Amino acid sequence: MLEETDIDVNEIQPIVQRFMTAYANKPGDEPFEDFTANLIASELPEMPPEEIKQFCSEAVKATKTFDDNYESLNCYCREGHNKNQWLYRKIQGRIASNKFQRLESSILADVEEQARAVNICNCKLHELIHSNRTVEGLVKSISREFKTQLKSAVAPELKIASKNIREATYALGKNAVWSGIGGAIVSSAFYMVKQKATHQKIKTEEAVGTALISGSDAGIKVVTAAAIKVGLQKGFIPILAKSTPAGVITNIACVGVENLKIMAKFSKNEISAMEAINSIAKTSVTMFYGLGWSAEGAVLGAAAFSFLPVVGTIVGSVFGGMVGYIAGSTFGEGVFAGSKKLLEKARTFADITWKCLCAKEKQEVRLANSLVQYQKVRY
Repeated sequence: MLEETDIDVNEIQPIVQRFMTAYANKPGDEPFEDFTANLIASELPEMPPEEIKQFCSEAVKATKTFDDNYESLNCYCREGHNKNQWLYRKIQGRIASNKFQRLESSILADVEEQARAVNICNCKLHELIHSNRTVEGLVKSISREFKTQLKSAVAPELKIASKNIREATYALGKNAVWSGIGGAIVSSAFYMVKQKATHQKIKTEEAVGTALISGSDAGIKVVTAAAIKVGLQKGFIPILAKSTPAGVITNIACVGVENLKIMAKFSKNEISAMEAINSIAKTSVTMFYGLGWSAEGAVLGAAAFSFLPVVGTIVGSVFGGMVGYIAGSTFGEGVFAGSKKLLEKARTFADITWKCLCAKEKQEVRLANSLVQYQKVRY
């Protein structure tokens, strides 16, 4: 199976193992940025120390930003609002604070372009999901064909002619949410296939599992980001460019770790399939906001939004799955077993939500009502 993928799991697994073992045995008085820098330097001695230090500093900041935004989104939804409203409120807040120093018409154009780019990504993912009914076929198609096929992809389902930021943000939010639902399918498929692909002996680390269960896992996310950085520089993850910014790598790591925790809860029947899918969609929306709007101006152009939602989920799933096996049976075998159950639920849910995404306004209201009845959790 390895020769059919763009990620060399047998080369990456030992890196993740070394990093997580080091995390579990980290001296309590060592500053975390220094600790992470030493890990990277041990694997990439040719990398300039200043560059390593900068990466670690940005990774720590990006992890805190992701965690803060994810908590903000969850709190907002618990108050009875939805993910689109949160995204609009956050972007509007950035505009009102005058952080971008740009005309609103220019910002509107950016949001519209991001929405179009994500819709292109969603169209291609939807096509691949429905043309590959087996897990192995889906993984092969996504990992080998997705990025190149995007170049010729079109998105007739979404024609944006927004009158204001609210409309454009709503279009972006709808697509970000569906991207997260598609991400649940991708995550499930890659958990199932990739963890079967590596047969290396894995040493569990109780400290890793404890941190994931307690939620005090910012360190795990930073260390995972560092492992992704090493894998990129060594050429083991050609699906991503070696020049991928630290903020993007860290968001990918954060999504991978959060989705791992969500899958673990589902596998233990702590949450339903619909709650799991809904939570994974939230990690996607959080990543979209973090990559595009939470810094001093847009971090990424629209082109990146046309592949990162899926490619980032692929990389995050592979690394998250490896972290899970190191964390112990709850996060390893449990997630593997739960992935199969979640996959088919996510396929059905994706079909319903895709109709909502592509529907005309009146149809959308009717379909959305059916959707709420189906999932019984806030969309």
